[in-house]
Amino acid sequence: MMTSSPFRRILVGANGTKGSERALEVAISLAASIHAQIILLGVIAPLSAETQAEGFGLEEASKARADLEEQVRSAAGVARDQGVDVVAEIIEGDPEKEIERKSEEASADLIVVGRRARSAMA
Repeated sequence: MMTSSPFRRILVGANGTKGSERALEVAISLAASIHAQIILLGVIAPLSAETQAEGFGLEEASKARADLEEQVRSAAGVARDQGVDVVAEIIEGDPEKEIERKSEEASADLIVVGRRARSAMA
């Protein structure tokens, strides 16, 4: 007897980092194996007021956004190639709050995010 998976919708957070790249790989693999939908959410943390006022770091922020857009576009393509239903969105905001908001809005059953390697001092 075959049982169905409790995970029908998997929200995966992306921020352009290697950690989120790995999270995307894991989420896509899982979704493909259990026939779940991927909700791919790219979140860009807003620039500080100082950065906006002074204009410093705007080029870096622009590059970070372009990198994230490429990561999301690529991951969505990989998911679709594996037969996974994927919905992709890029938004600005506090990553933790936006992931929580989107997971509730989309009735996600599982959230997958990457992590950063931290030293013993961290």
